[in-house]
Amino acid sequence: MRPMSLRLKGFKGIKAGIGLDEVIMNCESLPAGIIAFSARNGGGKTTIMDNMHPYRLMPYRMNGRDSSYKPSAFSYYEQVDGDAEKEFIFEVDEVTYRSVVLIDGARKKQEAYLYHWAHGDPGKWILERGIDGKLDNYDQAVEKIMGSPELFFTSVFRAQNAKALSDYAKGDIKELFTELLCIENLKIIGEKARRIKQHLAGKTETLMFDRSRLKGIVDGEEVKRGELDAVTRRIGTAEKDLDGLQSQAFDVQMAVNECDVKIGMETERAEQKEKVEKDLVAKEAAKEELKTEKKTKADELYDKIVQLNTKITSAEELAGKRGNVQKYIDARAAFETDLAEAKVNLSTVGGQIDKLTDEINKAQATEASIKDLEHSLEKINLEHKTKIDLATKTLEDARKDAKRLEGTPCSEETAAGCRFVKDALTAKKSIPTLEKELETALQSDPRVVELKTKIGTLKATLPDKAALQKLLTERKASKTKWEGDITTLETKLSNAQKALNILPRIEIAEESLPGLRKDKETLEAEKDREEAKIGEKIEALDLEIADLTMDLIDLTETGETQTQKKAVLLETAETIKGKIETITVQKEADSKTIGAIEQALADIGKAATELEDVNQKIDYLSGEASQWGILEKAFGNDGIIALELDDAGPQVASIANELLKEYGGRFQVRIDTQIAKADGKGNKETFDISVFDNETNEVKSIRKMSGGEKTWIEDSMTKAIALYLASTSGRKYDATYSDEKDGALDPAKKKEFFAAMRRAMELGGYRNLYCITQTPELQAMADAVIRLEQGRVEVITN
Repeated sequence: MRPMSLRLKGFKGIKAGIGLDEVIMNCESLPAGIIAFSARNGGGKTTIMDNMHPYRLMPYRMNGRDSSYKPSAFSYYEQVDGDAEKEFIFEVDEVTYRSVVLIDGARKKQEAYLYHWAHGDPGKWILERGIDGKLDNYDQAVEKIMGSPELFFTSVFRAQNAKALSDYAKGDIKELFTELLCIENLKIIGEKARRIKQHLAGKTETLMFDRSRLKGIVDGEEVKRGELDAVTRRIGTAEKDLDGLQSQAFDVQMAVNECDVKIGMETERAEQKEKVEKDLVAKEAAKEELKTEKKTKADELYDKIVQLNTKITSAEELAGKRGNVQKYIDARAAFETDLAEAKVNLSTVGGQIDKLTDEINKAQATEASIKDLEHSLEKINLEHKTKIDLATKTLEDARKDAKRLEGTPCSEETAAGCRFVKDALTAKKSIPTLEKELETALQSDPRVVELKTKIGTLKATLPDKAALQKLLTERKASKTKWEGDITTLETKLSNAQKALNILPRIEIAEESLPGLRKDKETLEAEKDREEAKIGEKIEALDLEIADLTMDLIDLTETGETQTQKKAVLLETAETIKGKIETITVQKEADSKTIGAIEQALADIGKAATELEDVNQKIDYLSGEASQWGILEKAFGNDGIIALELDDAGPQVASIANELLKEYGGRFQVRIDTQIAKADGKGNKETFDISVFDNETNEVKSIRKMSGGEKTWIEDSMTKAIALYLASTSGRKYDATYSDEKDGALDPAKKKEFFAAMRRAMELGGYRNLYCITQTPELQAMADAVIRLEQGRVEVITN
């Protein structure tokens, strides 16, 4: 693949890096050789290089280091603002393609188109077959031209955070090398063999089901023949049973005819018995009616007696309350007098409490005023003392300074030029003034006398607050007592009013009691009379019922009657008839069963023939499936593909070792695809890059190498894979890419790293190698530098 031009619009990395919404880079104008990108960190270098391919992803921005290189593992929407576009023109196998990806960041939608250039007069871009803007169709078309993104970004294009080869799982490496060796057709053959084997297995499974079904039918022949013999014997037994039952039915019918003659003689006796039974029932009914009447009247009278008892009890209770009620009525006037007196006392105490409360509040206000005045007095005294202390201190300091003149040998006029003498002279001259200031400060402040006078006056008017508080407490207790007395008297007065209201009802109850008691005695006597009267009638009916019962016993015949005998015979006849019908139905069903069994035996014979044919088909399909299984294994990952991988490893390692010479030849690598098992019995598959150190004569896995060493060995391996890919796939790659792979290297190794890149270009026949490096020395070694600055992109040729 040869990149020709790239246009990006609306990408955040470009906007944030150089302030442009759209950038266009013409790769055809660049010289052959190494092309380095130069910009500050965050300047948009990786955004541009990450888009120099037609795949719908940016490898550095993949979601996680271990993500597969699939468009589904990447989102453009996090890299663009609003509507964005990517247009990439490139050449593969002398065909020029144009890739266009339209991104709607707001609605999170994409469209992708792929064109090829049709040379002619005039030339034009023609949409690739099957391309309609849908992403899956676009991705498939790109992979058909470029190969899988996994192989491309593992070999030709190495992003800054690309997954290390040493981190790949065995299965991932197999898939990678399968495409690298261009042996996908072997996998296709193996997959076809697997599908055919599965198809044959499905047909075999269907036939196995048919065989199981047919075998079940054939295996049932012996059972069916046993069923046929059993049914035949059952029909013979049924015919004998029918003959016996028909003879029994005839005998029973003759006995029934004899019973009909004797039943006529019993009819007259039965009529007499029926009449006695009716009379007996009537008498019993009359007796029950009398019992009901007796109970009804007794219940009615009992209810009336209960009602009278309730009235008598209520009247007696009211009459019993007369003494208590009269006591409350008599005391009513005293209650009213006491209540009025208590209310007057409560009002008096309330007034006393209000007056005492006012006096206490005034005393508290006076105390607050005294405290305020005392605070002011204290403040004035403090200020006066501070003023005196300051004047005293100032005067003492001046006298000390002036005293130094006493030891001065020269006169004051001669020593006036000395700074210390000058200060002492100044202090001496200030002493009279300071003494006067001290004298003034010692004078008393007239505000002190005024404040003390006010405080004395207020204290003289201050009452005894403790005595007032004690008296207030006593008055409040007295108020609580009078409130309790008033509540008690109001309750007594209410009870006296209730007693006055209930007195008329008590008088009525006392007057009605004699009449109520008399009515009760009358009802009790009536109840006894009614019960005795109805009891006599019930006794008379009991005698009549006893006579009728004796007559009924005489008319009732002991033992079995002819009617009963006939009923038994008829029941026997019905039983015999049912048995005949049951045996006849079973016989008919058995006859039909024989026909069904004979048909089943015929079907079993047919199934035996079909079973033989199915067994032959199963044997044939099993043999075919076995042959296709052998092909599946041979063309699978563990067959020819594994052998191809074993052959490719030394060739890739040889190319890598050629590149490692640029680093001084200290390290050599080999690719191990098999290692011995722990038990020493044979080998098992693996994937590892073993590194031989010529200085230490040690061999260790690349996983155990240091950061810098691993960097150039990994880079040599991936470039070797790219070179091997170019030689085996037939795809011509005119450009390769490397993003800041020299970061972990020291200055010397950085230069060797650049030399290795040039050697890889020579071996692979690459026209350009695009790289990102932050090392100015390496940028100077490049054939051209693409410099990204605020508002512009420029190419500098070295």
